[in-house]
Amino acid sequence: MTGEADAARVLAEAVEALEMPRDGLVKWLTGSKAFCARHGGRRYYAELLDLYDDCLAVLAARKG
Repeated sequence: MTGEADAARVLAEAVEALEMPRDGLVKWLTGSKAFCARHGGRRYYAELLDLYDDCLAVLAARKG
């Protein structure tokens, strides 16, 4: 398994470990992204926004 595949698996496990309903997680992550956008956006929160996007991608894959 590649490092990228390992990281994706670990992130999926971490999202699952939150034990929150999928819709609640999506709402929470989307709201957190909006907060970052209002307070400096990618200039200050680039890595955090990338993490939110990765988490949202995990949730989108889980839905399908």
